[in-house]
Amino acid sequence: MGVIEDCGLRKFGDLLWVSDQHKAKKMMELSTDSTATPYVLCARATVQDFNTFAIGDGQRENVEYIFEKGDEEDKLAKHLKKHSFHEAKFLWSRPVEKKGITRLPFIGLQAAGWIVWEYYVNFDRSFQEKYSHYPYPPERWALKIFDDHTRVRGDVKVLYKSSPFLHWFKNHQTAFVDLPKALSEATQRLEAAKREGTK
Repeated sequence: MGVIEDCGLRKFGDLLWVSDQHKAKKMMELSTDSTATPYVLCARATVQDFNTFAIGDGQRENVEYIFEKGDEEDKLAKHLKKHSFHEAKFLWSRPVEKKGITRLPFIGLQAAGWIVWEYYVNFDRSFQEKYSHYPYPPERWALKIFDDHTRVRGDVKVLYKSSPFLHWFKNHQTAFVDLPKALSEATQRLEAAKREGTK
């Protein structure tokens, strides 16, 4: 976390449920774009967020984005070129040897997986009663740091949210007492008891 705070400086991430890809493409006006796969949509959105943040910070020169080779490299490169983005770099995250020459890996700051995991666990925890009054239990200290925009600025967002956990919310709501109804029924019982006592 110290390395992330000292060197990462910002966080960017975009998530997309595969089942929502058609809705996301429509919202982004990319319905007919064959290169717009879920991976490409997330990568493009992250590049846009990154560029916007850089410009807002006054950084308008020598901004680069690097992706791992092998992750739909051709489609992403084609998509970025088609939509007038600067080309991305694609580098291996492991040593690669070809014809006796080894190219050393580019090791990116592997914070994205940690951030996404913390946000997922936080969402899942919201359905557990024991955490209802304590949003940052000791074992989830990293989430508190990621959420603190004075320490790690930027955002992790969902491109298109169709409430994939809607059934969880319904089950969650049924676990709570309908307070107005309960009060009304209790009042009626008290009034009935009073009437019985005066007879």
